[in-house]
This record gives sequence, C-alpha cells and structure tokens, in this order.
Amino acid sequence: MTPSEAFSGRKPTLAKLHFFSSVCFAYVEHKKNIDARSQKCIFMGYDKESPAYLAFFFEENLVRSVRCVKFRQDED
Repeated sequence: MTPSEAFSGRKPTLAKLHFFSSVCFAYVEHKKNIDARSQKCIFMGYDKESPAYLAFFFEENLVRSVRCVKFRQDED
C-alpha cells in the first residue's frame, strides 16, 4: 500500500508517469505559419514548482520546463 492510498483510500493513477529519457514532442508556442508545431525532445523529469515536464531540447542543448508535451505511444 502506498502512502497516498493509505491517506485517501484510493489507488493512485499511474497514467501520467513516464520513463526517464523517453522521446517526446513539445508544442512550439510562437511559430510562423510554415514552421513545425512541435519540437522533438527527451523527457528528463517533472518540474517541482509547476505542473510541467522537464525536457531536453537537442537543437538548443538546453533543458526547459514545458507544459504541452506529447509522448510516443511505443515506449518500452
């Protein structure tokens, strides 16, 4: 039994948990009409101060906090 289950009496949902270093696609906010709407990145973890994900972007060589992320369905 997890502490969350002991406190609330319900099992926690694990649907939003993802594997570290899995491939994801982050939504690009300020784009032009021809630019891509998402950018490929690697999931690094969860942001502690907001309901966002931490993602590593290859092109910028930078870890950023992003909220709109789609994960690949074929995670191992």
